[in-house]
Amino acid sequence: MGLFTKSKTALVLGGGGARGFCHIGVLDVLEEHNLIPDFIVGTSMGSIIGSLYAIYRDVEKVKDVVREFISDPELKDIEMTFKKDIEEEENTFGKIKDGIKGVKNFLATSRLGLDKVSFFEKDLLKEKFEKDFGDKSFEKLKIKFYSVTTRLDTSVLVAFSRGSLFKPVIASASIPAIFKPVEIDGGLYVDGGVISNLATDIAYLAGADNIISISASSSRCKKSFRNGYELLEYTMYLRAKEMERYKENFSDCLIEPKTNAFNWFDFSHIEQIINLGREEANLRLPEIKAAFKGRDNRSKSRKVFYKTFRSNIEFK
Repeated sequence: MGLFTKSKTALVLGGGGARGFCHIGVLDVLEEHNLIPDFIVGTSMGSIIGSLYAIYRDVEKVKDVVREFISDPELKDIEMTFKKDIEEEENTFGKIKDGIKGVKNFLATSRLGLDKVSFFEKDLLKEKFEKDFGDKSFEKLKIKFYSVTTRLDTSVLVAFSRGSLFKPVIASASIPAIFKPVEIDGGLYVDGGVISNLATDIAYLAGADNIISISASSSRCKKSFRNGYELLEYTMYLRAKEMERYKENFSDCLIEPKTNAFNWFDFSHIEQIINLGREEANLRLPEIKAAFKGRDNRSKSRKVFYKTFRSNIEFK
């Protein structure tokens, strides 16, 4: 950064399913205090929320769009199905006595649809967000935006920031086994959180001097499990959380709303989760303001972290 060059501030929004609604609450507080990032990096739900804010630069409009989305009866099926299956599988997996065989049978017979490519046969995300994303391009957004995806056929983390906005955002939010993979220029893409749930390194590579990140994943330590699904989910969570801990080192300010009480599929709790984001942002406001001004900047340590733990990343 030159002597008279304005520093660039990036806002990184992580994945977390319904817990990602906390991003809206944080953005609400930032907007109230006129703290607008130079660019946004979003993964999964963070990509949906971040891209909507980049389109409208109006938190109230973002709330309206997301509320309309979660009111869809088919999306509510996810919440009801997961909750019901967890309850019904408690007896089967309470003691985890059948091991691998039990897990295989659970995945094959459960109403969760894991015997198919995706829970939804049709492209629900495309249908619901086409009105907002369909004719938009990255170049015409009010705030520069990067949508973080996972390319299945190359196992590479891909950050989109050029061309049509629609497919890259839908791909970033396409949770494997729930939504279908998205085809873009011959490649198959899914949720960026498969590889990187908090893409702070992408913000660094994109030229951010100051990085503020919001982690929407829960921070939990479990010692007991009600059923096999909880055990399976927790083992996947541990791997993702370990990677996220490394990514947190890129942040000048890490915001972690207290979303532990909610599951990724708790879409009906949107208002409570938004409020958790507001509460945490207000609590951390002095640190957030300092990060926007470049105080306590971690630019030197970021270089070390990136050289040590370099990810396989592609920009498009």
